Amino acid sequence: MRHASQQSNPRDVAGSADVEDFDVPAGSSAAGEPEITYRHIFDAVDQGILIQNAQGFIVSANPAACRILALSESEVRALRRELASGWRLVDERGADLAFDELPGMRALSTGRSVDGVVFGLYLPHLHMYRWISSSSVPLLRAGEARPHLVISTFSDITQLKRQSDLFEMTQRLAEIGGWELDDMRNALYWTSQVYRLHDMKPGSPITESQALDHYGKEERELLRAALHKARTMGEGFELELPTSGALERVRWVRIVGQPLLRHDQVYGVAGTVQDITARKLAEQKLQRMVRSDRVTGLPNHETVMEALERALANADSSGAHPALLYIDLDRFHLINATAGHEVGDRLLIEAAERICRCAAGTRSMVGRFIGDEFVVLLRDAASDENVAALAESIVAAFRKPFVHEQEEFTVTASVGIVSYPRAGTNVRQLVNHAHAAMAEAKRRGRNRSQPFAPELSVALVERTRIERQLRRALDNHELRLAYQPVFALSDGHITGAEALLRWRNRNLGEIMPSRFIAHAENSGEIVRIGAWVVAQACRQWRAWRDAGHALDHIAVNVSFRQLLSGTLLQAVRAAIEEHALPPETLELELTERALIEDAPDAHEIFAALKRMGVRLLIDDFGEGYSSLNYLRRLPLDGLKISHAFVQGIPDVPADCAICEAIVRLADSLQLDVIAEGVETEAQRAFFARHHATSMQGHLLAHPLDEDAMRHFLAANATRH
Repeated sequence: MRHASQQSNPRDVAGSADVEDFDVPAGSSAAGEPEITYRHIFDAVDQGILIQNAQGFIVSANPAACRILALSESEVRALRRELASGWRLVDERGADLAFDELPGMRALSTGRSVDGVVFGLYLPHLHMYRWISSSSVPLLRAGEARPHLVISTFSDITQLKRQSDLFEMTQRLAEIGGWELDDMRNALYWTSQVYRLHDMKPGSPITESQALDHYGKEERELLRAALHKARTMGEGFELELPTSGALERVRWVRIVGQPLLRHDQVYGVAGTVQDITARKLAEQKLQRMVRSDRVTGLPNHETVMEALERALANADSSGAHPALLYIDLDRFHLINATAGHEVGDRLLIEAAERICRCAAGTRSMVGRFIGDEFVVLLRDAASDENVAALAESIVAAFRKPFVHEQEEFTVTASVGIVSYPRAGTNVRQLVNHAHAAMAEAKRRGRNRSQPFAPELSVALVERTRIERQLRRALDNHELRLAYQPVFALSDGHITGAEALLRWRNRNLGEIMPSRFIAHAENSGEIVRIGAWVVAQACRQWRAWRDAGHALDHIAVNVSFRQLLSGTLLQAVRAAIEEHALPPETLELELTERALIEDAPDAHEIFAALKRMGVRLLIDDFGEGYSSLNYLRRLPLDGLKISHAFVQGIPDVPADCAICEAIVRLADSLQLDVIAEGVETEAQRAFFARHHATSMQGHLLAHPLDEDAMRHFLAANATRH
């Protein structure tokens, strides 16, 4: 068959149909115009028209039908069931449709009209489907039961069907549907996706009242109020609500509504409904993660502090007496370092379970503050005796060894006790005093509880004063960096410098790092200060480089708090990019506490830093809870031997043996070794003899301020 566009005349045989050309009645046409016949109308109609005889053969087709089918009239009339090879019919769902199920054939067989049937027709000569909407009317002669003709009209709805299918697919993919409340007809209309969101069959009758029944009482009232405001005040709304479908499956949906206006009058409300269950579940999970400790699942530091704040506010109005127990696991870090983090995590989980069992039956919250520190918040302690008894039960619970894979670990507990308002009138005071009481329990031999006493607050006065001043130190430009040169032991040239934090307060004067660094970590201020230190050190390296002084490395100390904050990577990347620092130039010195505090997260951060190119070193190696496990698992570049061991060289044999062993171990692992705190020529000679990489200490240079360091570099460059 040929395409209709190839025809010179869309109708090869004019007037060949078995239909008479009846004239329009006289007087119906305008004066001077030719009279219009049914044939003219037949040819002019934009819809396709087919006429079938009693045998189902097509006896006539108008030009619109030929255009839609892309065939000449003779080709259309030649279509027979037995000749229609390659043609295919499908229903709206894509299932095969028999020829006898077409509207014309159904009207012929039943003698009744068939309206609005949609089907797909594959046209083999065009290699494509066209979607058709068709209706058929049978014509019967008087006294006959079977039609002698059937007239079928049809339209090409391919574009409309495509848009409808795309709309339906979009609804499904976005899990969003449309709705309309028509107040003039008192009717509610849903798209198919809205039915699916409510586990209902599309097209089922639904009223406004029935739709509201899918929501709980509070949600139903919220939705009713929003619809009322839309109808009466013309206000749109957006709500996120839980809903229960016909199958009682709970979903979260986002409902958006806007008033429908006609002549400035609201006649209804329409909008969308979107399934947001996945997002809501993810938000709830994230919220639980943010408010819960990763290892134990207990409320975390922030959550407990918020609960304590509420408990104190409630106490003032209800007369309750909150109390706080501050629990520290004695020697936990030693076990965590030597047995590994998996054992440490299991121990923390069991420790949390023991504390929870002790607190069961009380109006309390058990939380993990940080590391091996837990708290129990009693919202209303009946008496000091009850609080003391709970503390003693916790201490007793930890006297039983922990068992992991048939190995026993002994971890005791030190507990500090405070009560409101005697030990403090606000959250910060209570926590600080509870921590001070816990520290006193540890000082007195551990494995015990200790109520807070006023004399314990003396040390807290200085701590509070330092922390208060420290919060303003960065903004008041009171912080600065000193730089201690690092020298190669092979030839004595300067290879780098360590940035050391210094603080001169306008009220307290010069404050040693040993006095304020711990407070900065406890308060969390070290995170902001640490980011400033990284940025300043990178800026200073760039200034030295631009002045012609090329140092291999600039080293910065990193606190465990910076790792836990999750901002270290961002701070390092920003400083490197701002000052165009080669990443391998920056060395981050990590304390062993940073390595054991939150192992999985820390390992991910270390790996990201290494991918960035930054060098990683363990600071004060051997002084804390050292573990060879670090050297095996972490992407380290070097070790700094603690000055506590260096001081014993060459007079203390044990220190000499330890330092020699560290150097050999590092050498076998291809790690650099820096000896810090070298103050004598004998110490320098010892490390040179044992082939350590570098050294720093007062023997060659004290920490220097920015100007002094610049002159020192210039002088050293002249000597070399």
